[in-house]
Amino acid sequence: MTTITREEFVARRKEAERRAILIGEKQRKGQYKPSSSQAQQTQAGSLSRFIAGFKSAIRSK
Repeated sequence: MTTITREEFVARRKEAERRAILIGEKQRKGQYKPSSSQAQQTQAGSLSRFIAGFKSAIRSK
């Protein structure tokens, strides 16, 4: 395991945060397409869970 300085750690964290924000903005605009099929699967999974929760909420009313 390589040791990194605190400055390096902070720089990497900021870079990762910036990338996450950019991806979030693109997702909101509908431009970001996950490249891996696994990312698409998790997206579809959360969507189906959301729909299932929505249906059960309607049924309970």
